[in-house]
Amino acid sequence: METLAQLSNISKGLDINKEAIHKHSSTLSEVRKKLGNYTDQYNNTEYMKTLSPPEQQNLMTNARALYEVHEKLLKELDYLDMTKQPSFVTKAVSALDKAYLLSQYIYKEIAGECGDIVLPHLTCIQLKNVDKATYKQMIFSLMSELEAYTHDIYQDYIDDDENKKSLFPIFPMVHAYMVEAYMWFQKEKERVDVEPVPEITKIDIPAETVLEVPKQPEDVKETVQDKA
Repeated sequence: METLAQLSNISKGLDINKEAIHKHSSTLSEVRKKLGNYTDQYNNTEYMKTLSPPEQQNLMTNARALYEVHEKLLKELDYLDMTKQPSFVTKAVSALDKAYLLSQYIYKEIAGECGDIVLPHLTCIQLKNVDKATYKQMIFSLMSELEAYTHDIYQDYIDDDENKKSLFPIFPMVHAYMVEAYMWFQKEKERVDVEPVPEITKIDIPAETVLEVPKQPEDVKETVQDKA
């Protein structure tokens, strides 16, 4: 039961858009910092008095362009969050959750709680490496984990005449849902082998425009005298 819960949690953490979300979140953080600087300048009455009307307009133009990028980044991040798990992965997660619920029923309603501390037992996945692995690597790792685990369950609880007559007739259903999860992950692996991970949408921070202030008449006069 605990192992199934662990596998389900890892599967729910799968994110095909992880790199894109990281990149856009970093850009968004920088944009917000720049917007904060523009806001501070605009709210500084004394500073704004030192700017000419064209300079004030230029500040607002830069801030407006940055705000548009800010909104574009928010929309892109919302979209990436909604599409982070393809349908094959969501179906695999659903199958794992069903297997977990059935195992929970066996543990609590039929076998009775033993009171011992039970830790998840993963043979192919190291939890410390989950965040470092790519999406494709994690799909393969989950497949390997499920393949090994379903084999063990089949041998221990299903392919045995004595156990078939035991108090655990529900184990074949747990096994079936785990096999279903494995097959959905296999479908996803086949898909990403053919279809690459979506390219990251390019959203750049706009270059800040700098207003060229015309020279004052006395400056022009001094320049002419210098040339003479």
